[in-house]
Amino acid sequence: MPISDYFAKYGEADFRRGEARIVAKLLEKGPQVLATGGGAFCDAQIRAVVARKGISIWLKADADTLMTRVIGRRDRPMLNTSDPGEAFRRLLAQREVFYSQADLTVHLENRQRNKVIRAILDQSDAIVRVLNSRG
Repeated sequence: MPISDYFAKYGEADFRRGEARIVAKLLEKGPQVLATGGGAFCDAQIRAVVARKGISIWLKADADTLMTRVIGRRDRPMLNTSDPGEAFRRLLAQREVFYSQADLTVHLENRQRNKVIRAILDQSDAIVRVLNSRG
């Protein structure tokens, strides 16, 4: 079911509960890269399970770059408003408080995918420090 239909039928709270269950289940399967939706890391339960089972990396980009990726997409129910740009800026401002709690931050700076991967790998020392701090 498309996310927008799920939101309309069951609401955001139910969607977020299901999202938390799925993230926890996926993280039980061992090492992997798990890219969540923008609202997932705002959930305290998801942040906690990620802290126990993985490393969180905030792929940070400026609002204009992010907006070009999501505005106009019908699968973004929280942006289906009369002013999606304003809704997006408001959501981003609310969510950055949570995103900033990630273990690492990689600034995207309009990089190509392989350069983003390289930027993450360049932080391998920091990744090891995070892992060692968790025992």
